[in-house]
Amino acid sequence: MSKYVQNQFGLSTEGSSIIMGCLIVPAGFLGIISGGYVIKHYQLSTFQLLVVIQTCLTLSLVFSGGFILVNEPVLFAGINKPYR
Repeated sequence: MSKYVQNQFGLSTEGSSIIMGCLIVPAGFLGIISGGYVIKHYQLSTFQLLVVIQTCLTLSLVFSGGFILVNEPVLFAGINKPYR
């Protein structure tokens, strides 16, 4: 993801890595805390946890597909852009 941000917005490697780190670390923290709260609050069984996980993975797959379809492709020399 850092490489995509670097190419899409013309940032340096360091800048894109810092931006991605500033986004990913808090998102992971909030996901763990909110997931623990939901499990504790609703007292989910093992099967119910599996259903929640499968639902989240399916939604993630759908939204990832939308992200790929909406954004225009990044041009890479030799792959989808000629060298000259």
